[in-house]
Amino acid sequence: MPGGRDALKYAEETLGVHSVYGEAQAHARNADERRRTLAEARRNKVMLEEAYTDAELAFIADERAQNADMSQTAFEKHVKGRIHADPELRKLRGQLANHARNMDLIEADLRKAQNLLDVTTARLHELGGYLAYLAAIKHASSLAPAVPVWPGVSST
Repeated sequence: MPGGRDALKYAEETLGVHSVYGEAQAHARNADERRRTLAEARRNKVMLEEAYTDAELAFIADERAQNADMSQTAFEKHVKGRIHADPELRKLRGQLANHARNMDLIEADLRKAQNLLDVTTARLHELGGYLAYLAAIKHASSLAPAVPVWPGVSST
């Protein structure tokens, strides 16, 4: 049973308590950075969606002004095809699709970072329990009776 400085050396070198703690801190920082990146991506997505909606509404208004004599049903059919063919709207839709893919990647990175943090934290809890167990054994051994436990048998 290690004691004093030996116990500290055992905890640090053999069990790697400080290295596991350092890993947990690194994973926590990584997860926080991913959360900030995801929040920024969500803000950018809202801005892109607003830009697309504004451009689409402006396009529809221009089309309505040019085709004022069309019935509503005919206009809806006409504008539906024109929206998909418009290069500016197509570009904005492409940007939205790319942004959605990037957000999916960021969310996957965040889940990975969170899982690594969870595993490292579980390792820390396990090491803490093991160290508490070693301390309890050390404490119990210091309280051991000096008299024989069974008649004729020594405790040492």
